[in-house]
Amino acid sequence: MIDAHGDEAYIVLENRPDGLGKDDIYCFRVWPELHPEGIASYVRGRVIEAQSGAAVTARVYALDPQTRDTLRALSANFATGEFLLSLPLGQSYLFFAEAEGYLPYSEFLDLSQKDTAYVLEIPLRRIDKGASITLRNVFFDFDKATLRPESEVELRKVAEILRQNPSWRIEVQGHTDSVGHPAYNQNLSQRRAEAVRQFLIDQGIAARRITARGYGATRPIAPNTTEDGRARNRRVEILFLSKE
Repeated sequence: MIDAHGDEAYIVLENRPDGLGKDDIYCFRVWPELHPEGIASYVRGRVIEAQSGAAVTARVYALDPQTRDTLRALSANFATGEFLLSLPLGQSYLFFAEAEGYLPYSEFLDLSQKDTAYVLEIPLRRIDKGASITLRNVFFDFDKATLRPESEVELRKVAEILRQNPSWRIEVQGHTDSVGHPAYNQNLSQRRAEAVRQFLIDQGIAARRITARGYGATRPIAPNTTEDGRARNRRVEILFLSKE
């Protein structure tokens, strides 16, 4: 782990015979060829179980949207569920939190144009009737229902969940902001939901298990009075309906 200024790095070495304890933390100066460009920001937070609020030891990691390479990865603290991930400024990241037996959590971290930090409270849910996940790393071309390539990372995760749980039926839900005519928004959200459904079918998921429904702007999760709120409302969700 490299610190926020890029000057020092830390490494944990386990059970070294010449160490001072079971696990030792060492600090060293980052040599020039590995020094990151610019100053870094961070995402920190806590992963909990949605139902009980108990800490969850989750794997959290960030990917490059273009190459899909994993750039940072670590495990949340087993006792508290807390984590801190340092990320260089100047680009965006696909962020995920995953734990065995739970639905994954995703976030899009935009550090391309602004120096900001993200603080997240991440509730993970087990698959159950009525459980849902928001696919925050699924993107479409502007005003279209064409999936962009970087959407494949998260959609393949959804396909894998459905393969591991072959009896569950889901509804793919499309949502928009309130800008534009309601009928147009409903149609756009329907086409986007159907595009996600078709991707999952192409991944080998039986068509009978997936329905697609567009809700337009009728189910906002944030005010449509700000750009940030409108961006949150433009989303795709997966709702677990029932077992076959």
